[in-house]
Amino acid sequence: MTADTKISAPFKLYKTWLMDGGRWNHFAARKGDVVVCTYPKSGTTWMLRILALLFYDTTEAIPLDKTFPWWEFRLGRSVEELAVDFGMRTGRRAVKSHLPFDGIPFDEKLKYIHVGRDGRDVCLSYHNHCIGFLPHVLDKMSSIGLADEMIQAPYPNVQSNPADFFHDWLTKPALPSEQDGTPFLSYFDFELSYWQNRERKNLLFVHYNDLLANLVYEMERVADFLEMRVSRAKLTVLAEAASFASMSRDGAAYLPTNSQDFRDGAKRLFNKGEIGRWKGIFRPADLELFESKLRSTFSPHAAEWLLRGAGDI
Repeated sequence: MTADTKISAPFKLYKTWLMDGGRWNHFAARKGDVVVCTYPKSGTTWMLRILALLFYDTTEAIPLDKTFPWWEFRLGRSVEELAVDFGMRTGRRAVKSHLPFDGIPFDEKLKYIHVGRDGRDVCLSYHNHCIGFLPHVLDKMSSIGLADEMIQAPYPNVQSNPADFFHDWLTKPALPSEQDGTPFLSYFDFELSYWQNRERKNLLFVHYNDLLANLVYEMERVADFLEMRVSRAKLTVLAEAASFASMSRDGAAYLPTNSQDFRDGAKRLFNKGEIGRWKGIFRPADLELFESKLRSTFSPHAAEWLLRGAGDI
């Protein structure tokens, strides 16, 4: 087995009510490790399911939240315990992150997969996510925020109306260091941080829409990136087990720990899996603001990829 080594590369410290980027100081990397890095509700669990299928070659429902930990998550087990457990793993390993590119240490021996998605779809899905937190989880996040010197505030109030939520997400920062994105980080800054590093050979870009359109092909791209030889026939079989219908049916088995934090359990985390549901929900003025922010932050090519995928980056 290749020896695990601490990553010494500097990274920016991000903290929210859910995340403490400082936990990455305890991460010991192993050649071939994979980091799935996404803005929330962009296809994180979907990509982790794909990795489970490729790594373990079984269509059985594997507990993704236990197998592929969210490294900077501060509401669960201690990072010291997590690091010991992860260090004992054999075979291919992966973790997930919801931090910008400059918030995670970068190392050439690791593989990074970034999944992008139209911010309007992201926001609507994230609204469903945020209004589902159970009271004890909200209380815990508020306690963490009040005690943290970088935050010093309770968890933000979340609008119950999705149109109001979208407006706040576009116009209000949750933290002084951000421009918008409440109750999380700025979607625009987050995606820009990855786009600016898109030419790195060990960073793969995948788009949510492309997963929907041709899952087998996208799984083949992932396998090739991870230097795994998997036949098209095998991928076709595995892709059936990665469909939204299959995952939502067995949601509690995939996310047995995370689902306990939400009303309706796993159903809350596997909501619709569709694109374009924001049409007729968000207000025209806010949609114009979203377009303006997108075009002022990204090149036309980058903006087009973020909205639709379907093409080389």
